[in-house]
Amino acid sequence: RHKKENSKKHIMTNNRHTMEQAGSFDVICCKGSTAFYHDGNRKFRNLVDCHSSNYAEASNNKMLKTQIVNTIIQSIFASGGCFLTRTSDKKYVKINMHKTKEKVGHALRRAVA
Repeated sequence: RHKKENSKKHIMTNNRHTMEQAGSFDVICCKGSTAFYHDGNRKFRNLVDCHSSNYAEASNNKMLKTQIVNTIIQSIFASGGCFLTRTSDKKYVKINMHKTKEKVGHALRRAVA
């Protein structure tokens, strides 16, 4: 089954949507220069930088930290992006919301360290 969205080709395999390439607003969750220099990852790092001071100020307020994480995630989604990981066959698949929140939280903690 094929469908187009944001110029990405989606293919359904093993109940998971895989994509041939990541869109310019997608965040690639893996190591390496491909992910680091990807437009979506650059935008993600800018979002994290913009919110890092608020995150640092919320040091003991878990609810506020969660709101900041959710704000960043919603910004990515609102721009048409999503959080992806690479498969062994060099395609992309969306990660679940739990892993997405972990990724954003980790990026914020790294930014304020």
